[in-house]
Amino acid sequence: LLIAWSAEAFAQAPLTRLYLQESASREVEQNVLVATVQAHAEAASPAEAQVAVNGAMAAAVERVQTEAEIRAATGSYNVYQRRDRDNRPVDWVAEQELRLTSKDPAALLELAGSLQEMGLNLVGLGWQVDDETRRKVQEELTIAAIATLRQRAQAIAESIDMQVANI
Repeated sequence: LLIAWSAEAFAQAPLTRLYLQESASREVEQNVLVATVQAHAEAASPAEAQVAVNGAMAAAVERVQTEAEIRAATGSYNVYQRRDRDNRPVDWVAEQELRLTSKDPAALLELAGSLQEMGLNLVGLGWQVDDETRRKVQEELTIAAIATLRQRAQAIAESIDMQVANI
């Protein structure tokens, strides 16, 4: 923000820089339901555990593809050896997550239930704001913050008999 003296004083005084900061916020309704399901398998070897998880995940993805209003993305994939208290190997575990999102909560909850019946575990359920709404609200709030900043700058400049030259 650049503030200049009034016209008659401008020739005699240097420019004064004033740094201001402004923000704007508002609550936005979360309109996308997110469910995370997980395929989990335990076996004597890592390959057996992975085959089981891969099969469960392939079946789940195939089932999800029948639902046009639900988006799916596979997530983390882990394979590790479980050990007992004496640090002796017990078995191998493989896990993979599948993240589901939809603006139709009833359809997503029904699908999550169907996936649980197929043996997947529901490991997370929550709400978020969709990308289009988020971008639109961020743009609106940016414009509001800049308008407030302009008003503050003008009020400050007038209070010390100066003019806003540039923001």
